[in-house]
Amino acid sequence: MLLLPWLRRVETSISLLITQNISIVYADVFKYPTVRELAAIVDDQASDQSGQSNNEFAGYNYNKIQSVISGNVEENVDRITREKLGDIMITGATGFLGIHILKAYLDNYDGKVYCLVRKGAYESMEKRMMHMLMYYFDNPCEELFKDRIVCVDGDITSKEQVESFAAYKFQINFITNGFLRSLRGYKAVGKFPMGSMHEIAELSPIDSTALAVLKLVQTDRRFTVFHACNSHHIYMADLIYAMRKYGFKLDIVKDEEFEEAVKEFAKNSNDSDAVSGLIAYTSHNENEIYAMEYSNRFTAQALYRLEYKWPVTDDRYLESAIGALDRLAFFD
Repeated sequence: MLLLPWLRRVETSISLLITQNISIVYADVFKYPTVRELAAIVDDQASDQSGQSNNEFAGYNYNKIQSVISGNVEENVDRITREKLGDIMITGATGFLGIHILKAYLDNYDGKVYCLVRKGAYESMEKRMMHMLMYYFDNPCEELFKDRIVCVDGDITSKEQVESFAAYKFQINFITNGFLRSLRGYKAVGKFPMGSMHEIAELSPIDSTALAVLKLVQTDRRFTVFHACNSHHIYMADLIYAMRKYGFKLDIVKDEEFEEAVKEFAKNSNDSDAVSGLIAYTSHNENEIYAMEYSNRFTAQALYRLEYKWPVTDDRYLESAIGALDRLAFFD
């Protein structure tokens, strides 16, 4: 119940960002972590001054980082070898990807999994993990706890607790992802911009991603940066038509009409959070948008050498994925 006032403030803030054309992007929350700094960037002059005076990375020496990441280039891909995977730790084992990595490890490897988890409202950490396993896989795997699944009470934001894990012999994996919130926004508004139909998108089946992560963990320490995502791309048009075929009402409209529809929804709907993933369409200056390109070619080449290939994303998979999300009440 203590969360309700905070959630209402978040919904109100999202609505104000959209309806009043306040240009704040997600990265600004981390760049300007206090309310005072965040409020200041609404004014261009204050934003410039803050950026110049508080740029902690201006004189940063990247030599050490470069020495760690320099080996992750395609020229070195033939040096990749597959090492034995021993015990591991998963820091986000109760999350969507984390729980699937846990299941993939239990099904394909023999070691122990140390799961960093807090018990929350549950009787114990183990009960929480059993609940999540039952939720996703209809099997709590109760017999595997202690022998193969070891719950560790801890907080990843605590430096002292993280350093104390050095006593364990494992490899740490943590990956986060966001993209699906925008799909929820399109469904809520009931419209999609024509100008985005030919944008490239990528969907990675969660079980395939979990197995790919485990394969990549088996590379040696010279290789440190991977993009564990599907090599096969689709267009947003494929996804939107899959949503329409599933039964969602989605009109494909001009970009201007879509932007107005998002603003109107945020202004008049009781569920403005549904379009929070679409703020970028309505709170920016077009001259300030930069496409951040990436390539997972190095990772794909590494996975081939680890005897792994991504599955093709076809129409049947897209429709199945939309249905699975809907059954989880994701679009509600």
